[in-house]
Amino acid sequence: PEGRPDTDPMDPMGDSPEAKSARFRKLGNFCVLSPLIWHTFQTGEKMLAVARYFLGDNILVKFNSVFVKPARTGSPTPWHQDNGLWRDGETGPFNAWMALDPATRENGCMQFIPGSHKTEIVPHVLYADSIHGELPRDRVKEMIARHGVHHQEMAPGDVVCWHSSLWHYSPANPS
Repeated sequence: PEGRPDTDPMDPMGDSPEAKSARFRKLGNFCVLSPLIWHTFQTGEKMLAVARYFLGDNILVKFNSVFVKPARTGSPTPWHQDNGLWRDGETGPFNAWMALDPATRENGCMQFIPGSHKTEIVPHVLYADSIHGELPRDRVKEMIARHGVHHQEMAPGDVVCWHSSLWHYSPANPS
């Protein structure tokens, strides 16, 4: 209820209700306001065990959101490193995502470049058609040619965790 859609400083699709609906992507800070999500996922016993494995007992939830990717209008999220967007130099955090609906190749599941978390934090670029900063497109092509791409298909309730330096992306939902 207190979540809000991304602000879109580039506003590439106009300001009509239809245009806003087409680019709606996520609800920020939604999870902390939902006891079900907060207590069973973010601070649930299983997630805390994973977090403690990577971080010890000094745990901070840095960011949370609910990504929305409806059929035919769900927009892509460009290739990026999470810590490359945070701009604070953090290199240790990890990320977790839980699918609420099936995530498949057909509807735009997340994609990762294996081993890319071993790279430096790469300065992100804001291209004219970007929705936010993204990894340089020529470097992404080189990394994919060298390491390939892993498609992270998931069933509802599945969780994936990754290092904040891992290069990842999700295409539009054309289903």
